[in-house]
Amino acid sequence: PRSGGGSAEELPCSPRRPSPQSAGSPAAPAPAEAVGHCHSEEASLQDNPLRPQIEVAFEACSLDAFTRVLVNTGHPGEEQLEAAEGAEVEQGKGRGAAAQVLLNYLCALFLALRCSASCPKIPKDQDLPWWPEPPTGPSFSPPQALQLPKRALALNVFDGYETLRLALRLTQVALGGAGAGTTAAEGCTASAASSPIWEPTAVQEFAVCAHVGLFHTLRRSDLSERALRAGMATLFQVAATLLTLQTAQGPAVSTGWPVRLMEVLIRRADGEPQMLVPVARLCVEASRNFVIEVTRSRVLDNLELWRHLLLLQLKAMPTGARALWSSTIHREVEVVQSQLWKRGIVWVLGHPQLLDCLGAEDIAAAKGGASTPGTEGSGAFWGWVLPELATLAHEIAGGTSNRVMAMRLLLDAYGTLLLSIGRAPTPEEHALAGEDAPPPGGEVPVAEPPMRASSAPAALMGGGGGVHEANEVVPAEDANSTGSVTAFGAAFKAMEPVDPRRTAALSSAWSRVAISLLGLVGPFLTRASGDDSDLQILPLLKHTLLSVRVPMLLGGASQGPYWARLVLEKLVSMLTNGVNAGAPLAVVRDAVSLVAKFFLQNLHTLQRHEQFGQLWLMVLRLMLLFAKRGSDDRDAELEEIAVEALKNLLKVLLSMRVLGFTARKASGAAAAPGPSPAASPRADSENPPVWWQMTWDCIEVFLPGFGEEFSKSTLPKEEVQEVAAPVAEAPSAEA
Repeated sequence: PRSGGGSAEELPCSPRRPSPQSAGSPAAPAPAEAVGHCHSEEASLQDNPLRPQIEVAFEACSLDAFTRVLVNTGHPGEEQLEAAEGAEVEQGKGRGAAAQVLLNYLCALFLALRCSASCPKIPKDQDLPWWPEPPTGPSFSPPQALQLPKRALALNVFDGYETLRLALRLTQVALGGAGAGTTAAEGCTASAASSPIWEPTAVQEFAVCAHVGLFHTLRRSDLSERALRAGMATLFQVAATLLTLQTAQGPAVSTGWPVRLMEVLIRRADGEPQMLVPVARLCVEASRNFVIEVTRSRVLDNLELWRHLLLLQLKAMPTGARALWSSTIHREVEVVQSQLWKRGIVWVLGHPQLLDCLGAEDIAAAKGGASTPGTEGSGAFWGWVLPELATLAHEIAGGTSNRVMAMRLLLDAYGTLLLSIGRAPTPEEHALAGEDAPPPGGEVPVAEPPMRASSAPAALMGGGGGVHEANEVVPAEDANSTGSVTAFGAAFKAMEPVDPRRTAALSSAWSRVAISLLGLVGPFLTRASGDDSDLQILPLLKHTLLSVRVPMLLGGASQGPYWARLVLEKLVSMLTNGVNAGAPLAVVRDAVSLVAKFFLQNLHTLQRHEQFGQLWLMVLRLMLLFAKRGSDDRDAELEEIAVEALKNLLKVLLSMRVLGFTARKASGAAAAPGPSPAASPRADSENPPVWWQMTWDCIEVFLPGFGEEFSKSTLPKEEVQEVAAPVAEAPSAEA
């Protein structure tokens, strides 16, 4: 454990279970942004009398400038390119030869980190990168190990720190395009008219050597904290550089290159839970920058890469079970936790390329014979990560005794995820989420997508039955209008996304997260304590489930009716259990508008489901349960809200010709259906579906006389008389 406050880039925490490997490590802070700069605590030069001269000579030698000149030897300007194409070919050959020499030196530099005495033995080829794309990976003869003169042994690898610093600087200059007038993606091909600067085979050989050196460094039993920082920074920066290099045949390096390196850190964190805590901030910033930079030039379609990114951040979260810290830095630790939670884990979960990757998994599962989405494909991923998220939230909160704090973290994560998925942002738009720097000692701002000016306050403030959110399906003043609902559905049909695969991926992800959220908040609806009531669960559900983008996601996907049904069933089940368990009346009032509007908002999608009648009867019973709760508790407001919401639902279904009016069954008499709206999409008026009759019978049981009054106020006078006629004839038929 270190003493002192530490810099802003590190957590001066004491490990909960200190390991012997880190107990004797040098305590040199190494900020993430300054991993390539000199520090006064470098242990390998600590007792060297030539240290001042060495530092001055290193900075004065202009190594970066020398490397740039080496890489760009003979690089012509634009005017020269137009005037002398033949000379450019010769100059390109010279640049290629110089580049090959530099790559060979970098390969040897990384291989100098291999076969350390402090590294445990590993099976053959386990230190090579994972290469899932064809070809399976380059086969080559490793370059000769770097030979250093004897007098340089004092500067040789002490813990890998100096070697990693030098290798990272040279790699960024050589392949990253710094000072060369090219981007990282252009580093492999100088221009369309010139020969490649780097040979693809040489780049792949360097990728293997760099992987071997980092692999052995991160497995060292005597790995110090500063070497860990340098290793993590080198891992993600070299990975970003390599994965953005392009050749004429496509990407030069596989997306699986960093997977085994992250796996080394994850496995070590399983045995040493405190290991990644001091580098938590570096972990989130390095991994985030890696994703942003790579996704600008290629698609990260490797699910294992995303899984390891999440695992690495989950293991790096500071918790009381992993480390101890003093009260003086408690606020700083909370800021790091907030950054890792919002800018790291939640941000990665909402990344559009991860969602597209999960959609591809669902397509593969469907081709394998799965008729409906289940635990295969993306279901396995969400079934793993969401429980991990809940477990981590309870660890941050300090255990099950502080469930409210854990619930706040989870509600924030679920709300941000649902809104982000609903927005369907591009990778460039998603990269801007949460970019605002936190104020000194303050909270990191929540990365929320932009909303309409009138929707956010109303949705967060909640309210009773009269809701005025901008995302309301049927406005209050148009609740009795049938044309508004039809126009609403037509508008959403015209706004459906054009990419069916992307829509399917987004609808699947949104539905799974929404179902998990509903299962999470269910037990909290029945609690009336002050802390639980401050969670604002119902306003959050309205803000996420009633978003105007949800019908586009569910309606535009082939499996949309299936997902809409699952979400609706979970919502109705959660609210039914809450009402039966004695949820506060204020919560029940808000729940009436929530379920009614979600049903109407997704009515066009639900109609496509073959069991639409059962879904409607499920919603109907819940609305009647709301009315009964108001009557039993003598709450006239709740009873009125429930009855009026039921009337609106019935009017919409009748006007859209989904439901027909039938007379209530007399005792022992057969059903006597009245005239139903013409051109019903589900059945003709001569043989109405069974659920039509069940609808009015169920209403009559809970609300006697409601059907007759409703028919008088809704149907024309002639139709009301025709409907009432079979009721009058029923007793004679019985006789």
